[in-house]
Amino acid sequence: MALTLTVEDGTSKTDSNTYISLADANAYFEGRLNASDWTGATDANKNAGLVQAARILDRYIQWLGLKTDEDQAMKWPRWGICYDSDVYYECENWWLTTDGVYSVESNIVLQEIKDAQCELALVLLGQDTQKVPDMAGFKRIDVAGAVEVEADKRDRAKEIPSHVWKIVSYLGKRRGGAVMQLMRG
Repeated sequence: MALTLTVEDGTSKTDSNTYISLADANAYFEGRLNASDWTGATDANKNAGLVQAARILDRYIQWLGLKTDEDQAMKWPRWGICYDSDVYYECENWWLTTDGVYSVESNIVLQEIKDAQCELALVLLGQDTQKVPDMAGFKRIDVAGAVEVEADKRDRAKEIPSHVWKIVSYLGKRRGGAVMQLMRG
């Protein structure tokens, strides 16, 4: 059965699985260089990339504010977010605005979220950012005579690559990752 995209349009849908439609994602990539992984993919793979990208963004980012409706399927739309000169932050009195301070409408998904989803979908079409490498956590293993192990905490691709994170970093913070331990048997 083909994956159907259900776009969160700001109405707090209970069955949405993407922040952007395939048509809008295709339009986004028309204006982006080096998008051959996107333009060469089938619609089915593009849809899967968009859904997976949305899941990853919602799973690994603790967004500012609160979900508009606790029953909505995705983390956006949200309320309780303010901005002042394009700087976003969680506001205490979100319903009040003062000179130069505005609240983000609670029935929209910001364009930055859609852009980050597109960029992450492009990355996912080219590589699996969640695949664990065979030598995960280790920089070097030497068995000659005695066992020697050197850990490497930086060996994994990040679930959200830095260029994608920069698009949305001011709208939330990264959630903590898993910790790997080497245990003696």
